[in-house]
Amino acid sequence: MGEKERNVDKIERAVNDFGGLVRDFRLKNNLSLLDWSEIVGYSSSYCWRIENDKRNPDMDTRVVFLTKGMCWSTEDIYGYLEWVISKKVLEKN
Repeated sequence: MGEKERNVDKIERAVNDFGGLVRDFRLKNNLSLLDWSEIVGYSSSYCWRIENDKRNPDMDTRVVFLTKGMCWSTEDIYGYLEWVISKKVLEKN
C-alpha cells in the first residue's frame, strides 16, 4: 500500500472513528493518558472520554489532537476537513 492510500485510510478512520484512532495512536506510541493530555493540552479525563466515545469533540479540539498529538501534516488536515465537510453535506441531502 502506497503512502497516498495510507493517508486516505487514516483520514477515513479519523472521520469515522476519531476516538479509536486517537486511542490506538496513543497506545502504539506507549503514551499514558497523562502523557497524551500534556501533549495536547486537555485533561486526561476529557481525553479518555473522547477515546471511549463519551464525548464528541469540536473541530478545533480534533485539529489540535491531529496536529500537536499525532503530527499530521497540513495536507492531511486539509484532506480531513474536506472529508468531514463532504460527509456533512451528504447527510443533509
